[in-house]
Amino acid sequence: MMTEAKRYTLYAIRYTMASVVVFCLLIVKALAVDASLTTTIDRTTAKLGEEVKISLTVQAPAGAILRLLPAGNDDFLIVKVETMEAKKTMAEEVNYRLTLRPLSLGEIEIPPLEIEVVGAGGEREILVSEPLRLSVSGHLQGEETEEIRDIRAPARLAYPAGIWAWPLVILVVALFASYLWRRRGFREENMLTAPIEPPEERARRELTALQGAELANQTAMREYYSRLSLVIRDYLGRRFDFSAVEYTTPEIKHRLKKRRETAGAEKDIDRLLAGSDLVKFARHRFGPLEAKADLALAFKVVEKTSFASRSGG
Repeated sequence: MMTEAKRYTLYAIRYTMASVVVFCLLIVKALAVDASLTTTIDRTTAKLGEEVKISLTVQAPAGAILRLLPAGNDDFLIVKVETMEAKKTMAEEVNYRLTLRPLSLGEIEIPPLEIEVVGAGGEREILVSEPLRLSVSGHLQGEETEEIRDIRAPARLAYPAGIWAWPLVILVVALFASYLWRRRGFREENMLTAPIEPPEERARRELTALQGAELANQTAMREYYSRLSLVIRDYLGRRFDFSAVEYTTPEIKHRLKKRRETAGAEKDIDRLLAGSDLVKFARHRFGPLEAKADLALAFKVVEKTSFASRSGG
């Protein structure tokens, strides 16, 4: 039979353990970033190729740094990422708006979107949205097939009086164009042509020039990432023969996904271009260490996809 002293000792041990658990929970809560994420979509049905907008609202402590992590899917393209005006009170509210364009028919799933929140004390938390469903049908509104009309009988054309003079005019224009072409060719034969610089050498030279860039403020950082993105897009366009500078990041990813030459470099290319877009358009704040890491990643992309690496040189 338990004595009175043992009973009090057991109660004291239980109380102490409960106090320790509560204290640990309070510490975990104090270290966590008190942030929340709300996601809405402007429609649940859309036509193939029609733009769909997703709104992300983040509530975070004042002074927190937010970063929208890259996302992508073969069923849709992310056309635009916008950052709306923040409401600064005791907490900070930031709104993101993503514009998507569906590429597949039927029921597609937009995977969870992630936002990294870094508190003023360095605490980190990843906010994850719920996956969204979108039903995609065949054609945009207004593109209905025209009804079949009766075929009319061929009309008889009356030739104007001066139509026979046109062959002579065309002949004169062709002779003049031939003269200009031969004259231009003669000039080019007498000019020294410079050797064509391989795309990987051009990219390495321009990336090396970025190593000494000053990153004193956010304006300099945006200019740095704009130049970095332009160098990589120019390299990919010259390497794989398409106008990558005029393409969006999702369109470049879609264009390269079936190329064997980019095997092993797809994630690096997507991370590099998507991160540059966040700095240029969404005004994300990266530090000098992240900038140097992205520059090293750009050199790595060039090495992985260059002609020499693919030929075993």
